[in-house]
Amino acid sequence: APATTENASTASDTTAPPTTEQSMAATTTTESAAAPQNIPATEPAASEKPAEQPEASAGKERTFSGRVSVTGGPVNLRPLVQAGAQVKDAAVCAQVTIPNEAVVVSEDGGLANVVVYMRRAPRGVEVPPPAEEAPELDQKGCVFLPHVQVVRAGVPLQLKNSDPVAHNVNIKGLLSAFNQLVPSNVTEGVSYTFPGAEPLPSPVVCDIHNWMSAWVLALDHPWAAVTDANGNFEIANLPEGELEFHVWHEKKGYIERGVKVNVVAGEPIPPMSFEVDASELTQ
Repeated sequence: APATTENASTASDTTAPPTTEQSMAATTTTESAAAPQNIPATEPAASEKPAEQPEASAGKERTFSGRVSVTGGPVNLRPLVQAGAQVKDAAVCAQVTIPNEAVVVSEDGGLANVVVYMRRAPRGVEVPPPAEEAPELDQKGCVFLPHVQVVRAGVPLQLKNSDPVAHNVNIKGLLSAFNQLVPSNVTEGVSYTFPGAEPLPSPVVCDIHNWMSAWVLALDHPWAAVTDANGNFEIANLPEGELEFHVWHEKKGYIERGVKVNVVAGEPIPPMSFEVDASELTQ
């Protein structure tokens, strides 16, 4: 529209003034062209747009999230068992190469299997009941699955054996312990219940196949997480107040202790990043 106005002004210097009928037509045309600019036909009303933003952030206001990453170079651990190796029950245990899951790092440096947790439930806080689905620890291909997990104290941990060979599950907690043979092809029937919360993840080994290991952390609350394959974690539905978290990995031990997280109603929790040097994961 501005370009048309400038051209009209220049033309009026060199041509005769327009007639009354021409002026009225020009005015009508200008008003019609401007109308779509003043009255949007398809854009939603401004009052409708802001409603989306609070809804998107409302579920995250009590969520602690972040990432654990490795600095200083790659970490290369030798496989635990090479395919075809002469090991106990090789027909089952050496069908494929078994990697060392003690350190699992993504291409961009994310560190998996890090436990981020509160050691105890905060005082005076109502703790949600445990999930109905019972946690499981399976043995498949002579590997514990999953390698690291968090369970609730007082809830049976189902110990499965999907292999056609026997294993034993030896849980070495600081406050409790368990050691029992799990026959081949057992998918239910053997379980262990941590009587109380443990201060650290408990190592789990199979004494029959000495490379097999896992870690289980028993807590009296649900506010914990294990980092995924990219090093990310998320702990939702936190109670309000100042909370304290530990960040722990089986090779490093404590990456951080006493991480303070202040949970305030209606305020998002800033994500946190934690780093560990590669040299500390190869010792």
